[in-house]
Amino acid sequence: MDTQSEFGAEENSSASENQITATLEKILDLQNKNSRQLVQSLRENVNFQNQVRQGMQRELDNLKELQRGEQFTPILKSIAAVCVEYRKILADEMLPKRRPGVMRNGRPLYREFVDVYVYDANAAAPVKKSESVRSE
Repeated sequence: MDTQSEFGAEENSSASENQITATLEKILDLQNKNSRQLVQSLRENVNFQNQVRQGMQRELDNLKELQRGEQFTPILKSIAAVCVEYRKILADEMLPKRRPGVMRNGRPLYREFVDVYVYDANAAAPVKKSESVRSE
């Protein structure tokens, strides 16, 4: 009987060792899986940080361009176009001395408005007369 109990005890100890080994292998597999997931998460985090940093750098570059005066370029082009067109009209000798005002595409945008000051020696201050000039 002692032989059977010793054999049974060895079997139980062998079975418990197998269970412990299996449990340790499962724990090791889970740790390896967690390590892979952690590495992947860290890589994704680094990629995300790089994308955010690049986006912020692009925005900073755009703001620097705007600060240098690039935002006024369309406005300045429009003003230059009006000035060039008005200069052509001023060079035209056919127009009367009083010019039509600000022109764009051959049409006046604003009629010329002239302030005329007349000096009266009897009055304390000059008298202001305003007149609008029409051109057709």
